[in-house]
Amino acid sequence: MYAAFEFDDPDPKAIRAPYADRDNISGNATDYGGLIIDARNDGHSAILFLATPRGIQYDASTDDASGEDSSPDYFWDAAGRIHERGWTLELRIPFSSLRYRNVDPQSWGIMLYGITRAIFATRFLDEAARGGNCFICRANTLVGLERLPSGGHIVAAPYVSASRDEHPRAVLARRSSPTRPESAGGLMSNGHQQPIARST
Repeated sequence: MYAAFEFDDPDPKAIRAPYADRDNISGNATDYGGLIIDARNDGHSAILFLATPRGIQYDASTDDASGEDSSPDYFWDAAGRIHERGWTLELRIPFSSLRYRNVDPQSWGIMLYGITRAIFATRFLDEAARGGNCFICRANTLVGLERLPSGGHIVAAPYVSASRDEHPRAVLARRSSPTRPESAGGLMSNGHQQPIARST
């Protein structure tokens, strides 16, 4: 599944697009947009696929009763680009990352969603999403999805993670101290002065 957005901004240099870790997106400090998909079309649960102009991803499962849970990490791609008129966003969401009924044709609930600095507010590109006591129930209906692969596959996404710690290593030269002659104050041995017994 592919989706593309273009967000206009009269001052592209002011677009809020900090680099951050995945799921670290704040509407108060970051512009972002994406899709909210109710693939089961149950009217109360959905998956959020959102990303910033830098392509930083935020995904979460949401339910009108329990709220958002960003702990699941779904397999999908996002690419953002800032240009002279604003910014664009492209999403690629495999069907294997979605959970939907085994029927044909499919009907899904869907919202186009965005928060941008230019309007200082949440922008529902679907006007039907405004108002009401529920959120997902206001999604528009996407129809005509036919012959889709079975949803809910397990996605294997291997990756390699490595780390290395470096610590300064002090190399001490081991030198033997030469024997020093006896003096009136005592005998120097290994850098320390030893007292000399004197007879009276």
